[in-house]
Amino acid sequence: MAKYLCSILVTLLLALCAAAPVLAQDDEESSEGGEGDAPADGDYEQDDGSWERPPPDEEKPKPAAKQEAPVAEGAGDGLPWDAALLLGYSFKTDRISTESVHPYGLGAALRGGYSWNFDLYTGLYYFYYLGTSHDDGEAAGIPPVIRKTSANYMLMGSEFGYNLWASDSIIIRPTLMLGAAVGMVSKQSPGEPEVRTVPVYFTLGPGLTLLFTSGAWEFGGDLRSTIIPGDGDSTFGVFGTVGYRFDGYRFD
Repeated sequence: MAKYLCSILVTLLLALCAAAPVLAQDDEESSEGGEGDAPADGDYEQDDGSWERPPPDEEKPKPAAKQEAPVAEGAGDGLPWDAALLLGYSFKTDRISTESVHPYGLGAALRGGYSWNFDLYTGLYYFYYLGTSHDDGEAAGIPPVIRKTSANYMLMGSEFGYNLWASDSIIIRPTLMLGAAVGMVSKQSPGEPEVRTVPVYFTLGPGLTLLFTSGAWEFGGDLRSTIIPGDGDSTFGVFGTVGYRFDGYRFD
């Protein structure tokens, strides 16, 4: 029995020894076959809808540069407001409605306004004239009767113009004044009370202003015609002016 078992074991060992090289060769071929069966690069199916991570520099769009809106600058030297004093003389140019009295003569004025960004000028004005007085003798009385008449005007209203900058320091401004003329007429005869009248007229005043600027100051002159329709006295005047320009609240 023992001899029989020994022969069986010997037979199994010989069979295992003979089968070992064949099993090893099969393992090598299977491993080589696994590497060789991998599909080539061209054999992969392309997925058009697949997402590929972009390069780091292209992941986020660069923010667009902010463009600042241009700041509107005032016309000329950037000082839109001005206030000026005018001194001059005006001549009466039409018929005499205040008898022989000249209601203008020496005069002074105040003017102030604003120059818009598109060179339009708008403002207000006030003129005061000293006027004149005149004594009229009448030969009917013995002694002669003397009557004294005096008259003067005040002008006030709005002014519109356009600034033409001939250079950085020279302004040529054609203007038009619209407003009212208030007359003050006084008549007095000996032994009688003084009679005062205050006529009011509409005025239209075309003119031309020439200004030289030096920093915030301005110097120049005005040629001004005042047309008073109806019973008023029209005039033409020449004025010198000095003013001051400044910055402040801007409407544009």
